[in-house]
Amino acid sequence: FAARYPQRVRALVLSNVPPSAPVDNAGAARRAPDDIQKKLALCTAAGEPRSTACWQVFLQFSFVRQSKLTAALVREYTDLNRKPDSQRMSSMTPLMRDDTAVKRFLGDVRAPTLLVWGTEDYVLPLSTMQTLASRLTGTTVEQVSLPNVAHYPPLEAPREVTAATKQIGRAHV
Repeated sequence: FAARYPQRVRALVLSNVPPSAPVDNAGAARRAPDDIQKKLALCTAAGEPRSTACWQVFLQFSFVRQSKLTAALVREYTDLNRKPDSQRMSSMTPLMRDDTAVKRFLGDVRAPTLLVWGTEDYVLPLSTMQTLASRLTGTTVEQVSLPNVAHYPPLEAPREVTAATKQIGRAHV
């Protein structure tokens, strides 16, 4: 949206999103601590990767601040991923496989952009934020790295994300 309709976007906030293909999601499991790797492997071997227990493991792997990972959040995440269309490719998926097209889209973004990243993200490591920033060539980019936060900064560190978002909002909206 920000690339196609730059006149309609005054500021953009992105949090732990891939900059394009290839993204090494499979490598995420290899970057996980050994105990999480074993639990994830058991879920896959049992043929129940979308069970509540397996989503619990995945989310434990995706949060540093475990107190933010509630049973309600695990249920919500499980229910969301059980919906019939949850495994269907989104319209963005084919685009994400075309690195040249993604670079062009990112280069077309004109709105000042804030990147908010967890420093402990095994899925999209901090280096991914730098790659994304380097591809946003048509705008200014601010980067905020949140220590002791993993893959879901808005869920894990809502106050810090809100503060960063308010700052860019005051400056540009």
